[in-house]
Amino acid sequence: MTQRSVPEPREPVPCGMASPFTPGSLPGSLPSSWGPLVDEGRALPVERAARLVAARLGISIGDAADQLNALPSRHRYLLLQQIASTHRSVVYAAVDRALVREVAIKLHLDQDEHAQRGVMTEVRTMSELEHANIVRVFDVEQQDGWLYSVTELCDADMHAWSEGREWTEIIARVLEAGAGLAHVHAAGFVHGDVKPTNIMIKDGLAKLGDFGFATKPRLGPAPYVVGTPGFIAPEVAAGERCASGDVFALAASAWACLFEGLPFGTPPPRASAEASVLVSIERAIRGELAQPKRVPAGMSRSIVAVIERDLHPDPRERPGLGEWLAELSFVLRAVERMRKLRRSWPAVVGGVVVIGLLGVGGYASSRSDREREDSSVDESTQELALDDQGPRNPGDEALEAARAGDSEAVLAALNRALADFDEFSAQEQVRLADLATSSAEELEQHSKDGVPELAWTFAAIFHRRVGQTAQAEAAWAAARGERP
Repeated sequence: MTQRSVPEPREPVPCGMASPFTPGSLPGSLPSSWGPLVDEGRALPVERAARLVAARLGISIGDAADQLNALPSRHRYLLLQQIASTHRSVVYAAVDRALVREVAIKLHLDQDEHAQRGVMTEVRTMSELEHANIVRVFDVEQQDGWLYSVTELCDADMHAWSEGREWTEIIARVLEAGAGLAHVHAAGFVHGDVKPTNIMIKDGLAKLGDFGFATKPRLGPAPYVVGTPGFIAPEVAAGERCASGDVFALAASAWACLFEGLPFGTPPPRASAEASVLVSIERAIRGELAQPKRVPAGMSRSIVAVIERDLHPDPRERPGLGEWLAELSFVLRAVERMRKLRRSWPAVVGGVVVIGLLGVGGYASSRSDREREDSSVDESTQELALDDQGPRNPGDEALEAARAGDSEAVLAALNRALADFDEFSAQEQVRLADLATSSAEELEQHSKDGVPELAWTFAAIFHRRVGQTAQAEAAWAAARGERP
């Protein structure tokens, strides 16, 4: 990639920064009645409003009713809490007294005409993109000189929500956000600022929000870069507005939530936004992934391998969003299936599982050695750990396990193969794809527990990665039960 100076990014300011309100233009204490006047016949009764306010503020219904009765005017919205603030906007948790629901009120602070046109574009874009994994927008109006928008109120952003969560929960939310992003791209838009704080969580479901930088795709150089340092793809830093940049940012978001840090490390202290972008992009180009601050217990290395594919500096080397989400979803399903198989094992003696299906000498010896090596490893990590098999192709182990009817061992071997796929030679990659196909065929003779479907999916992924389209399609068909 040709090196050039990076235009100053339009970077959101972290929550908590003071907002430049005009004195007296907004109430100084909360809760407060605000917005257009509402006919008392259409307003939410104080008793019902008090229940919503009490639940949000953690106070008694009686105290909430007293606060509401003390308000001097009857406007449509009850502003309860300030929940976010940047140099561009401030967001309140509120109650809509007319429609009896909690909402988020976002006041847009930029007063110039260009900025307000941008807000209208953002709101219209969100209203066009109705999807379960996109934050819903209800209205946009002006009040006391402020342009404001009304959206559904979410519980938290993904940055806050993911702390301490299991990796499987985080990946499930990434997949949901990816479904929303796929809808954005299908509608002909680029989001432009995908990051954990722009992925909201409501009732356990991820929703993509903040479309302030959403545009139509543009491949030519732009006058400035939009996005947040650490989540900006190299091609976006070069001036492009493209779907591949969103996918890179989603992969970076997955990394940040799993490992509690940016994939290419924290920018130098006191670095400008432009310098932060330059440092991050240079690290991305060199493939210098940061050391994780934490590694979730039992996380599959194949998940990390899939995430890293969409952090590649060259967009041509990254899978598209659909392919990336499909692989991520499949690995999650495979891991969950392996866990169920492990729980169904008949007996455990000294940390080593006793199975009565080891009829193949070479396979039995290999598995026994592997179990002894792994006996000191935490169980959740053991099922996914890469064993030192030397130059042996894990597809061989998968096929031997399939012939012995050991479904869990087949999935474990193919899972390791996916994690280390790029480390094999081109010849061994092709051989691995063929071995995965043979393993799936063998499993169909021994297993009716849904594992053959997963083995076929592994085979499809491997065939697709080596460019064997026909074999990949046949494997996908087998995974769906559509073989002739």
